[in-house]
Amino acid sequence: MSKIVLHLYIAGQTPRAERAISTLRRMIEQELAGYECELTIIDVLADPQQAENQKILATPTLIKSSPPP
Repeated sequence: MSKIVLHLYIAGQTPRAERAISTLRRMIEQELAGYECELTIIDVLADPQQAENQKILATPTLIKSSPPP
């Protein structure tokens, strides 16, 4: 199976962002334990161009870029 590549877009270190990060990490550990998984966390306040490139309108937003559907 291909490596699972995930991108989580957040806006700063807010409680909502922290909850999204911890929930996603827990899901990866529990549900995707047998798979190779790469998680990238992008703070749109620090790197707004990344959000613009992906057309991110709200945060937190999770995008699975690999494997394709």
